[in-house]
Amino acid sequence: VYQYIFFSYVWYNVVIITVNVVFCVGYTVCLFLNTREDISILTNGFVLLYTTYLSWSAMAGMPDY
Repeated sequence: VYQYIFFSYVWYNVVIITVNVVFCVGYTVCLFLNTREDISILTNGFVLLYTTYLSWSAMAGMPDY
């Protein structure tokens, strides 16, 4: 929600955030459905934290238009 509020002034920022949210939800669904044996709650948390950090740093590094 924070990213949508502060980075929605450019349309491709909204696309980056939405792709990240879809990935996070999909990866968490894979965790709960046990579709992969190597996913744990800790691994899921680290992956979601890292992808969120990458999307935030990508948007923060872009010049304001």
